[in-house]
Amino acid sequence: FLAAAVILGIIMRFQGIPFNDIMKTATAGMKGVLPAILVLAFAFSLNQLSKDLGTAQYIISVTESWLTPNLLPFLVFLMCAVISFATGT
Repeated sequence: FLAAAVILGIIMRFQGIPFNDIMKTATAGMKGVLPAILVLAFAFSLNQLSKDLGTAQYIISVTESWLTPNLLPFLVFLMCAVISFATGT
């Protein structure tokens, strides 16, 4: 990605676009992409943390006595409803 951005900057310069306009375009693009990059970085970190702590095995051990296949769709729906209400979507 970085190589493509540098090459595109060089091409834009050869087309006669001023360097200041190239830099304005680059910073505007970075501002637009930064939230998505942060979300992906946090998701990766949360995934790795969950693996390191053994969260899946803990949840299995806690719920194996009462969680049945018939109850799972209701619980998934309930969790999704709470999450969407909490996030406002």
